[in-house]
Amino acid sequence: MSFIGQNGAGKTTTIRSLLNIISIDEGEIKLLGLDHLRNETEIKERISVVFDELPFHDVLSAKDMARIFEGIYPKWDNTVYAQYLERFGLPMKKKIGEFSKGMKMKLQIACALSHNAKLLIMDEANTTLLGRVNLDFVHIAVIGVNIGVSPYF
Repeated sequence: MSFIGQNGAGKTTTIRSLLNIISIDEGEIKLLGLDHLRNETEIKERISVVFDELPFHDVLSAKDMARIFEGIYPKWDNTVYAQYLERFGLPMKKKIGEFSKGMKMKLQIACALSHNAKLLIMDEANTTLLGRVNLDFVHIAVIGVNIGVSPYF
């Protein structure tokens, strides 16, 4: 699922609400049939989020990210992660701060797709991925990964 729209439309706020990063004033949120408050940990193990800005620290490398995510996600798969890094042409040991914007986005997507997520949420990440990279990603999402793909919201 990808959120697209004008600046200030509430895309990032909606995603932050889904993740319980910010509180909602009223109502309820269910993701994958689960309450986003009562089942927050289980939900976060089963989803991936790709933000429009890279949330990883510049002094870390792709190899460092694997070690971090391995400790967070029970279903993290280093083999799958390495395959995505290779497919996207990303170096394992280079510092993220030395990556181009496109490389940073590809790294975030590689991380998002490497723990068997059931739902992938993208905060306008697709606007950074142009041309062949975007087509490659759509191919991966539709064919190579067991996640649902829905129209843009």
